[in-house]
Amino acid sequence: WSSVLQKIPYAKMCFYRDGFCEGSIQKIKKQFRAYGIEEQQLEFQSEILQHRDSHLEVYQEVDFLLDVQPWSGHITAYYIGMLQAFPATVLFMAIICQIHLVSCTATSNGSYKPNQQSRATTASPGVGSDLSAEAREKIGNKIWQNESGGSFNGLTHWNTGEEFPSMGIGHFIWYPKNFQGRWTESFPLFIAYANQQHPGSVPAWLIKSRHCPWPNKTSFFRDFEGPRLRELRSWLASNISLQTDFIIKTSREALPNIMRQAPYDSKQRIKTNYQKVSTTANGTYALIDYVNFKGDGTNPGERYNNQGWGLMWVLIEMRDVASGKAAASEFSAAAKRCLDRRIKNSSKSRGENRWRAGWHNRCDSYKKPL
Repeated sequence: WSSVLQKIPYAKMCFYRDGFCEGSIQKIKKQFRAYGIEEQQLEFQSEILQHRDSHLEVYQEVDFLLDVQPWSGHITAYYIGMLQAFPATVLFMAIICQIHLVSCTATSNGSYKPNQQSRATTASPGVGSDLSAEAREKIGNKIWQNESGGSFNGLTHWNTGEEFPSMGIGHFIWYPKNFQGRWTESFPLFIAYANQQHPGSVPAWLIKSRHCPWPNKTSFFRDFEGPRLRELRSWLASNISLQTDFIIKTSREALPNIMRQAPYDSKQRIKTNYQKVSTTANGTYALIDYVNFKGDGTNPGERYNNQGWGLMWVLIEMRDVASGKAAASEFSAAAKRCLDRRIKNSSKSRGENRWRAGWHNRCDSYKKPL
């Protein structure tokens, strides 16, 4: 499984069991780390099993279901058989190939044979799935403007007070080797996506560089006009639409991920507010941009005092308003409240208050016409 995760670095493996304790989780992480797999690609679920509906929702979000021999799926196999339109009495395995699932039926000798018919499955379309090319271009340029003022040199940057550089129109984070940050590292995910979409187009040194080759800000800017960073900026500038598509894809995947991990009593509120905000063009832009800006809110590391600021937290924070413009405006206000709370909870040594005005300006753009 480590080999699979290495070949698909944007994929995650979910361990789903009610008996997990912190010790067993750390043991599993250590075993995977020995094979070069970082914990960002591992997900552990246990609390969802307290509720039948949320337990079954998990199975709608995975591509490849495993239940180790000799165990069968028991009642879960029955329900998933009904939900996925497979025969309820057949124990099956699903082998993913892009988005196509090939179902297999157990034979008498314990092996599996492919069924003649295969079944394609895709995630729900989600926000951004029906955007026109013009709208996608506007959103991509707006995000680029938000992150670096639309600057060419801003496509490779290292912010003061941060331990890592930010790349591309979305300022995707890239960690130097041996740095373990709390934030979701997004640049390697983008590179994997780009290489999948256009094999051979990504600069070769990027494919080989799992970690940022510059250990600190000083060495980064010393090499700013060097061949690698110049090549990287040129490649990024030539692939704005590819970066935009990656950002939209990431945002589209956010809601299912949130619904898996959100507190059970907040799920309906989150889903309702998401739908309200998504009914306008600027609301759609807000949902896309905010995930790129501050994450989906499910990463436990992206919290201070057990309070987060990503999309999940903003949707919970929103007050009850009507759909459309009112919802986009309330999303903007709720985002600012969450970010203010982050600043209040942050360590003073980080000096996060210096970013308040810029963060608020970005959130204000959510209530304006796209």
